[in-house]
Amino acid sequence: MKDALTTYIFESLGITSHVEDWDGINTLPQFLRELYTFGQMELQDRRYITACPVPGHEYTPSAVEKHFDRIRQLVKMDVIFVADFLPPWNRKRFIERKISFIIPGNHMFLPLLGLDLREYVRFPIPKNTTRLSPSTQEIALYIVGNVHDKPWTGAELARERGVSLMTVHRAFDELESTDAFTIRMNGKRRVLTISHTRRDAWEALKSHCTTPLHRTLIIPHDHLPPFTCLAGLSVLSAHSNLVQPEIPEYAVKMTIWNRYLKEHNIPVLPVAEQGSVRIQLWRYEPCFNADSHEADILSVLLSLQDVNDERVAQAIEQILKAVLC
Repeated sequence: MKDALTTYIFESLGITSHVEDWDGINTLPQFLRELYTFGQMELQDRRYITACPVPGHEYTPSAVEKHFDRIRQLVKMDVIFVADFLPPWNRKRFIERKISFIIPGNHMFLPLLGLDLREYVRFPIPKNTTRLSPSTQEIALYIVGNVHDKPWTGAELARERGVSLMTVHRAFDELESTDAFTIRMNGKRRVLTISHTRRDAWEALKSHCTTPLHRTLIIPHDHLPPFTCLAGLSVLSAHSNLVQPEIPEYAVKMTIWNRYLKEHNIPVLPVAEQGSVRIQLWRYEPCFNADSHEADILSVLLSLQDVNDERVAQAIEQILKAVLC
């Protein structure tokens, strides 16, 4: 790692750096010494601590930030996270938190030096990103969320999703412009596969997806239609450490809701109160599995993407690790 680090810095910046063992490691708590392999680097007449993650541990951006704050308090030196690989979704969150990191041969982010140098970004986001249609988004999320990572033909998807073959063919046309999938010909049939990992596909798709949520209403619980499914924070809390919301949240496809209203009188409440529920009207069918009583988990995460709450962000990351492992 030392040679790769110094070579990368020299080839990228033309700066000679020195990386060596750090003799101040005993000043750190035992738990930090178990999480990282530490070194010392001199760069432009300034010394830094390098922290290489030890395999077998989880390194969320929030945890790394706390670890590095503790180290700075103890040794009065800035810390650089050095790793062979850092997933794109974590890389983005490291940058948002201004955590310095170097991935030799790939990406260098040193905010104290004003550097954000990237030789390779797996999924660049174009300025004018094409948004997927609701039906295509539904198909794409179904594929990414499916534990059976396999090639898909149009006929298979049409049968499993209960849509027309023409709808699937249009979806293939749209998905071809994303980095999430690869489409090839097998005889006369087009076959779609996930390009990399399911997590990579999710990260690539997010810039092309929109929230499935059209609008939210508050209604009395005893007027809740029987065909709704749990959604929003209710689903998020069911699959994470997040506390259940006081007002349960459900979802239904907007067109189905509108048809139901023609035959049923459902009062809409001005504010949430005890005994009420939030009903979300979605642009596509929220429940992908007829045996499930919950909305599609990846679609739920998209519906919560604008919620500015650290607890929600942590719950989302917890779920993604479990669902897209």
